[in-house]
Amino acid sequence: MLAPLFGLAAMVHAAIGPLDYGYYLDLGTYPSIKKANHAIDSGQRIIGVKTGSIIKTDSPDRNWAYIAGFDTEDQAKAACAKLIAKGRRCEAKPIYPP
Repeated sequence: MLAPLFGLAAMVHAAIGPLDYGYYLDLGTYPSIKKANHAIDSGQRIIGVKTGSIIKTDSPDRNWAYIAGFDTEDQAKAACAKLIAKGRRCEAKPIYPP
């Protein structure tokens, strides 16, 4: 049985539905929602996917950009490698650790 969803896991569940043990890409923080959204849009184009995306905001100038929907760690790391090769920040993370 999985623990209740909190934080990012709950947002991912609400945005794209339930995932068992998926992965997401953390693209970093941005000073505006517009810049975070641009990071997500351009990141999705670079890696060639249209998966769930999330912007988490805790203040007007701190907005986290995430791309979710990767089934395996290898898929998420391969996507990050494409972004890093283009000079982007990226870290693959589990949605809820096993």
